Amino acid sequence: MSEPGVAPPAEEPDPGNVGDVGDVVASRRRALGAGIGLAVVVATYTASGFGDSSRWWAAAATILVAVALSLVNFVRRLWRPYDAVLGRIEKRRGYHDVDRNPDAREVPGLVLFRFDAPLFFANAEHFVRRIQEIVAESDQPVQRIVVAAEPITDIDTTGAQVLEQLLDELDEAGIELGFAELKGPVRDRLEKYGLADRALRLNDPTVGRAVSRYLRDHEVAWQDWTD
Repeated sequence: MSEPGVAPPAEEPDPGNVGDVGDVVASRRRALGAGIGLAVVVATYTASGFGDSSRWWAAAATILVAVALSLVNFVRRLWRPYDAVLGRIEKRRGYHDVDRNPDAREVPGLVLFRFDAPLFFANAEHFVRRIQEIVAESDQPVQRIVVAAEPITDIDTTGAQVLEQLLDELDEAGIELGFAELKGPVRDRLEKYGLADRALRLNDPTVGRAVSRYLRDHEVAWQDWTD
């Protein structure tokens, strides 16, 4: 069987591919600090009697509001990131959001789940809840869940703890959990947290390889348009 092509959903932006959470939050804080610094400069300038104070204050307020809204939007996207169940579309390479593409076919018994953010304290419970909902709403018994993990650029201790709880829950339900396209630094963190043996037991470099492994392991008959 030839390996299906792999591509992220072309219809969606990739808000989760943001690098280390701490670095990005720090950059937003620096931007906010720069805006506050500008306001101080404006206050000093107008207090000295130069220029139209109302115009300068309006400009400074606009910049501060824009920076603050950018920070709020960034945090919102990390708290509740875009996610999707992925399926295969005839004559299109890659795997795509089944909600946006009703004609997409899902592999029987396999859930391909994309989560577009680092996994950390603010969204870890949401990550688990979404997987629970998808399993509960599935039309057929789920045998394996593969997380398309390219956008998961980091995982903190809370994320690791919640992931371990999810592994326990899925083990009890007889459902396997695997990853595809997981970045090296994230694998290193899982090693550090002592989760590598469990979390990386089913770890593939591409979504296509993960699908092929599942089809072999469970002897599922599934015809792909590339075959």
